[in-house]
Amino acid sequence: MIAIFPEIVHLAITRDFEALSVAVRRYFAVGKPAQLKLDIEALVHDFGIPHRREAIDCPALIAGEDDRGRFEFYIVVSHSLNSLEARFAMAHLLGHFLIDIQPLLARGEFERSGLKEEVSPLVRYLSRLGGSEREMAADHFAASLILPQAMVLRAFEKLKEPKLVADLFGVSSALVTRRLEDLERLTKPAAPTSSLEENLASPTVNYKKVVEPYQSEKKPQTTRQKSEAPRGMEMIRDLARKIDKSMDR
Repeated sequence: MIAIFPEIVHLAITRDFEALSVAVRRYFAVGKPAQLKLDIEALVHDFGIPHRREAIDCPALIAGEDDRGRFEFYIVVSHSLNSLEARFAMAHLLGHFLIDIQPLLARGEFERSGLKEEVSPLVRYLSRLGGSEREMAADHFAASLILPQAMVLRAFEKLKEPKLVADLFGVSSALVTRRLEDLERLTKPAAPTSSLEENLASPTVNYKKVVEPYQSEKKPQTTRQKSEAPRGMEMIRDLARKIDKSMDR
């Protein structure tokens, strides 16, 4: 069962990726929100998305459907990715779920679809290949989840070298360097962002036009017990009420 919190929905819709990554750590890195070497697999599992490594024809994918009122998703990461690529890919796909799929759930528009990554998200991020706005947004979230702004800046202030910071966080010096370069740009005045109401009303990516969910002989395994879930539309209305209440505070 997917865990959805109004604060996380709000931050994803308003595209505040730095604050979003902190909130995700706080809610789902149970007992360890300030963990340096973040266990992405455990975090995604606690979020409610089963995942596995498998031989597939792409670097990674996320797929899901509305199963009689239960929104079920899963992530598959290719065996061909090294451990850091796999961590970044999983964080990237969680970003797609939060930024692209949650608004569809909130508007009652999600049914069944999925998304395949054409290249390793980490390779694209480090090589500055760019890509669509959607891919760059998910990259931004993944980088901020693995290397939170306050934590990485504080570490660099003390250690002075990307290599030492990388060892601290269990990543590569190339990833730390790219993240620090991005944070320099983030300190500049940002353009005004749209309001929550404008973002809720605006169209987002149509996942119906993306690939069909990956079919595998194995269904993702999870130790979570399925709990009784509200029907799809009831869940949407409940989520909308929670968002409204959170905005009134």
